[in-house]
Amino acid sequence: MKAEYAVQPLHQLILRMGKKQGPCPFTGNRQCPGNKGVTLTCPPWPFDFLGPGAIGKFAPHDFIPHAQQHRVDACPFGQYRIKNAIGDLAYLDYVFITGHEMRVPCGLRLRSELRLKNNTPSCHEVNIAYNPVLPTAMSTHAHDDRNAAITPALLAWYDQSHREFPWRIAPGRGLKGVRPNPYHVWLSEIMLQQTTVQAVRPYFLSFVERWPDVTALADADDEDIMKAWAGLGYYSRARNLKKCAESIARQYNGQFPDSEDALKSLPGIGDYTAAAICAIAFNRHASVVDGNIERVIARLKKLTTPLPAAKPQIKEEMSRLTPIDRPGDFAQAMMDLGATICTPKRPACSRCPISVHCLVSGSPKVELFPFKAPKKQRPVRRGAAFVAVAPDGAVLVRRRIPTGLLGGMTEVPTSKWTAGQDGALGVEAAPFADNWRMAGTIKHIFTHFELRLDVYRADLAIKTNVEEGWWSAEADLMQEALPTVMKKAIAIALKPV
Repeated sequence: MKAEYAVQPLHQLILRMGKKQGPCPFTGNRQCPGNKGVTLTCPPWPFDFLGPGAIGKFAPHDFIPHAQQHRVDACPFGQYRIKNAIGDLAYLDYVFITGHEMRVPCGLRLRSELRLKNNTPSCHEVNIAYNPVLPTAMSTHAHDDRNAAITPALLAWYDQSHREFPWRIAPGRGLKGVRPNPYHVWLSEIMLQQTTVQAVRPYFLSFVERWPDVTALADADDEDIMKAWAGLGYYSRARNLKKCAESIARQYNGQFPDSEDALKSLPGIGDYTAAAICAIAFNRHASVVDGNIERVIARLKKLTTPLPAAKPQIKEEMSRLTPIDRPGDFAQAMMDLGATICTPKRPACSRCPISVHCLVSGSPKVELFPFKAPKKQRPVRRGAAFVAVAPDGAVLVRRRIPTGLLGGMTEVPTSKWTAGQDGALGVEAAPFADNWRMAGTIKHIFTHFELRLDVYRADLAIKTNVEEGWWSAEADLMQEALPTVMKKAIAIALKPV
């Protein structure tokens, strides 16, 4: 006869170090043969009515970290192994199946319904094995009681107050098992690097309409991608976007890999982007840390180590806070909190859903967090740009070399300035002799330097053939792959006198 019983949520199964064998978790106080040095302690679950041989039937979503563990994948002991486990098991990052052998990292908590069967092998066929992975004890990471309350409070706020973006799915759909499109997550994360959400939205919509999946993007012409990207800045991202799409199409048959290591092997994907894709698109436990999250955690934990030295500590704190069941929603909740409430200036601490747990909430010094190392003064580079206008209004442009700053983008002729040195000044640097007149000076800020370009204009009597570059018609000019700095130069040159 088959009996099924429900175990209440949040009961804990604790795996501790010890010098004696512990009770079998499936038969109450009965002993299980196991390696010395491991003790299993059981809560008052309804196991006593079961006879020898009962075993649990688990689902992957039944597992979340034990309260004394900061994350499941960093168990300081090792793992326990249940042999001959019977039941339908599915692959999960933290539940690994090899034949009939189920290995689960230690220190787990059964979250939802656990169904028990009394017609399975005897307890003596259940073997508890200890395999150390770290030489430290569970007390290596002191448990912060605040963490247990922070995560659910923030997720509850996110469920009601999340921002809506075309690359996101609503948390309600996520709770029903709907997952975001990995292509959308990847594309938005690349675009959002060093760029505001408001700027990214129209570019994202344009890209997914024109190239609806990663295979279509891989097949696109390089020049078309650069033109579509023009204005977003940081143009190496666009070049790596194409390379990454080609790698995914070629190596992974158009499917995004779902591990951080595999993602980081792709062009243009670093630690942050890999973690974001894993958490948001694949619901993998990953420590996602962007600028907003750095600020939230530095304030929440009152971290006084300045950035960038504080980055490893912030990543560790984020890992401890991130739940195993909703890592993507939690990462996005932290981002939204930093963008809308825990802002750099004048944070709205009174509206923060986790303010009672924040160590600097309401303090007049809250804006000082996170501390940052003094910035080096940004150097100023000088150069000249030359806008040649034909009688029909066409403008002479050319393509920059494929590598380096603004690589592969379209520009008007300029002197040879770089991030490390000035270019020539004056009409002597012009691409050809003509009646060049000064139109003005523009300033543009790059990440590591400021550029000031003296802009000259020449109105040609005839449209001559050029060896380098081409004439772009007035109606087509703004459709070229022009970076913002070149649009500034053209705008000041074409401005009516």
